[in-house]
Amino acid sequence: MRYPKEKLAVVKPFVKWAGGKGQLLSNIRKRYPNELGKSINKYAEPFVGGGAVLFDILSSCELDAVYISDINADLNPKNFVNRNVSHDMLK
Repeated sequence: MRYPKEKLAVVKPFVKWAGGKGQLLSNIRKRYPNELGKSINKYAEPFVGGGAVLFDILSSCELDAVYISDINADLNPKNFVNRNVSHDMLK
């Protein structure tokens, strides 16, 4: 699903994590490809951590698909949601 930019909100990382990329965003942002959200319409984040880069990109780009993962089981999105989100919210 593609969301128009005017409907996108600025979202902060969902968990504070040692080694998080939030404080480095201004430097990381300079390295985003110019085509991101244009001809590049898919994003893969293999080390999502707290999601700082992911949410920065989602708040500024229109993407068709996003793939996230993390080798740390505590941060793996599937485990994080199962452990920290009420299942009533997922219905």
